[in-house]
Amino acid sequence: MMKKSLFLLLLSFSAFCQPDLKLQEESFDFGTIEEGIQASHTFSVQNTGNQPLIISNVRPSCGCTTPDWTKSPIQPGGKGTIMATYNSQGRPGAFTKLITIETNIQGQSKSLTIKGFVGPKVEKVYTEEEKKNSPKVTFERATYNFGKIEAGQTIRQKLKITNTGKSNLKISGIQSGCHCVEYTLKKPELLPGEFTEIEFLYKPTNQGEQNDIVTLATNDITSKDQVVNFKANVVQGFGSGNILNTGASPSPFK
Repeated sequence: MMKKSLFLLLLSFSAFCQPDLKLQEESFDFGTIEEGIQASHTFSVQNTGNQPLIISNVRPSCGCTTPDWTKSPIQPGGKGTIMATYNSQGRPGAFTKLITIETNIQGQSKSLTIKGFVGPKVEKVYTEEEKKNSPKVTFERATYNFGKIEAGQTIRQKLKITNTGKSNLKISGIQSGCHCVEYTLKKPELLPGEFTEIEFLYKPTNQGEQNDIVTLATNDITSKDQVVNFKANVVQGFGSGNILNTGASPSPFK
């Protein structure tokens, strides 16, 4: 009887000693957006529990939505964010997408919803003067071939970009359809002649030859295709574990 009472006491104690996730809003309506827009919205979250909250994963219902979220533990009373970016390119009409939040909270599941309507793309005609004074994205390299890597391995890659145009370059978002790329952007706005580095963590999920495209959304009106290609041959099992490589051309297997 005493053991049972102790078990119930511990169970009750553990139920009260855990984080709790409170969402400021559970859905967001973008309204009508133009096709081709990378529509982003940031949701605010708060840990109303008494233990650190860890958002371990955020899973969108389709490849058209790219999430980003607070990776570090959110302390009791602290706040974090979850950003959802919807790629409207080639997706006209109404959309409703579910985003599932995975945390360290026992027995609790949370989700977010984004919705809206993608209208026709309006092709803006720019004058020669506007093109002349536009910012311009210049990549140090546009293709990275990592060669043979092991399934589950993560590659760290830094990408240098320079604004070679005549006005401020604004980087409003970065998209990857494979959900296998995370990034850290040091400076979202560059003066003419200024450069920055974007650090990518690339972890392809499929085996075989991979060609994953990362797209930048900027205010550069002179370049339609602002993309970087990540290529790799993903193989199963070399017994090397999960290796993190740094450099322009990582070669984990010689």
